[in-house]
Amino acid sequence: MEALWRRYPGPLVGMATGTASGVSVVDIDVKHPEAADWYNTQWPVLLPTRVHRTRSGGWHLLYRHHAAVKNSASKICRGVDVRGEGGYVIFWPAAGYPVSDAALAPWPEFLIPKPEPVPASSINPVKSIQAMRPGLLKAKAVGLVGFVLGGVPDQDRNHRLFWAANRVREMDAAGAFGQGLSRDDLLDALFRAARHVGLPEREVRGTLRSGMRRAAP
Repeated sequence: MEALWRRYPGPLVGMATGTASGVSVVDIDVKHPEAADWYNTQWPVLLPTRVHRTRSGGWHLLYRHHAAVKNSASKICRGVDVRGEGGYVIFWPAAGYPVSDAALAPWPEFLIPKPEPVPASSINPVKSIQAMRPGLLKAKAVGLVGFVLGGVPDQDRNHRLFWAANRVREMDAAGAFGQGLSRDDLLDALFRAARHVGLPEREVRGTLRSGMRRAAP
């Protein structure tokens, strides 16, 4: 990082958010009236915490990272963004902008994302496998679904699904399917299992596609 900075110096410094720094940020862009109104009504539950003034005249409210916090833009309201896992913000104090240097507060409880409801179709992820006659294919399929069902922490769940999709890709390349179970049957079971442990549908579909395209590192 130091070598990169020497090659490309500049007045603005980026700061990773999420687990990398232990910090998540509410970015309030007050040029949008909705954002200013939201802040004016919510500040009693948002403060005290560390606050950075931004170049546009808004605020970055910094909090201790919560595992459920991802990135969003104007989801809370227009002009209010969130930077959590995998995001970054400009560290405005490095450019001389004012700071309210309070201790980092916990992420506001009312802003913790609520998990998506689990559809009834995911309650029995092994339904398409249970009717199979015993054999190696059934054992592998049940094992993969069980592996995905064992994923609880946010990152672990996605990694488990990606790994399981890799195994399906390998099984498909080896011509292992048949005997009453197709590749799509098993992918559907993995989809249901991942939704059952709380992964959002869009993330599940993307991870399955990625896992079927390439091997895990």
